[in-house]
Amino acid sequence: MRNNKENFFELIERESVEAEEIADLRHYRTLRNISTYTTFVIISLWLIFITIVVILSGLSILEIDKNVMITLLATTTANVIGLPWAIIKGVFKYEKNDKKE
Repeated sequence: MRNNKENFFELIERESVEAEEIADLRHYRTLRNISTYTTFVIISLWLIFITIVVILSGLSILEIDKNVMITLLATTTANVIGLPWAIIKGVFKYEKNDKKE
């Protein structure tokens, strides 16, 4: 009889752990969705702002020094590449299976 009770409690504990793991996965999925959406919005707004600045500079409405424009475009390129890469690398973790047999 004791063995059945132990098996019963082990089964309940295992189901509890599995339920917690499922809850963690759901929370992690929500976090990924929020992170990717926020990153997309930030990058989109930044690119719109930079496009407006470049157009206004090209129409001579806004006078921007050549070095400032180069820096602005370089940092924009770095942000467009770097921010999504950091988000993808941090949130969408990839586990390699490097098991040597």
